[in-house]
Amino acid sequence: AMSAEGSRAKVAFLGDSITEGWIRTGFSARRDSLPQPECERIWRQAFGRWSPLNFGIGGDRVQDIGWRIQPGRESLLTKSPNFDPLVWVLLLGTNDLGSGEMPQVVTAEIAVVVAQLHAARPDAQILLHAILPRGGDEGDYRDH
Repeated sequence: AMSAEGSRAKVAFLGDSITEGWIRTGFSARRDSLPQPECERIWRQAFGRWSPLNFGIGGDRVQDIGWRIQPGRESLLTKSPNFDPLVWVLLLGTNDLGSGEMPQVVTAEIAVVVAQLHAARPDAQILLHAILPRGGDEGDYRDH
């Protein structure tokens, strides 16, 4: 796949609204997503040399991301056989915990996503962020 700059994408980001927020704001499923020019400037400054692609979608849970990369169907991994990033950056799981999913289930689902990515692109590195804690009006993250 080609990045906005027209060069081959070397880094692909998968995640929820936190990932999406680098270039857009708003939860995609709840309201229109709005461009964030200042955040996108920082994004391009920090990651631009790697021609990044951002596949963050607000509200996504781990199983949503798994569905988007599922083998055997037209997916993010099969739409373009030339799409072969060197690095996948994953930031996922907080929406699952916020909706009451058990931590053991979330981590098992993340392991499936990592395995799917590795099977599809075995030479790519996978950078898996820790699940961000939930707090404030979402409850005490230490309960998770």
